[in-house]
Amino acid sequence: MDPDKTRLTMALMIKNVSDAVDANKRMSTMAEYADCVEWLLTDNFGGNYTLEDFRAICDELATAKTFGRLKRGEFISAWQAYDTKKTAAAHERNRLARIQAENEAAQRTQAMIEHRKQQQTKQREPQRPDRVAWMQGESRLTYSERLELQERDRERMAAQNQAKKLFQ
Repeated sequence: MDPDKTRLTMALMIKNVSDAVDANKRMSTMAEYADCVEWLLTDNFGGNYTLEDFRAICDELATAKTFGRLKRGEFISAWQAYDTKKTAAAHERNRLARIQAENEAAQRTQAMIEHRKQQQTKQREPQRPDRVAWMQGESRLTYSERLELQERDRERMAAQNQAKKLFQ
């Protein structure tokens, strides 16, 4: 929007508030409205404000209706109060977003830990028999099982030797 149109829109909002509020001292000329707009726009408040923000400020002022005066100072104090509320709301949103991000990270970490535990329990199958069970005769290989394992080892070694010869 054109800066002049924005200033005019803000001046008209100030005029509407000034007309709506029953105040002993209030602004009454377009020069006063324009001066108030210029003061607000050049004031040292940091955020990016929109016309909607300014409309919200004007709506708050119009609904208060308890002014003995409604001049530039009241608009400035309303602007400052709105700025404080807007900043506090932004800090609260950022704090909640940080908490949510931390919770999500903790959940992802917990899920990774659980997945890792499940993988480890699958891999914990014993490679050797328990010593006590071995001495009691359990988990021992029979003669035929031992012969079968020796035959497998011979075949594996023969395959490895052939592979070495091919690559030499």
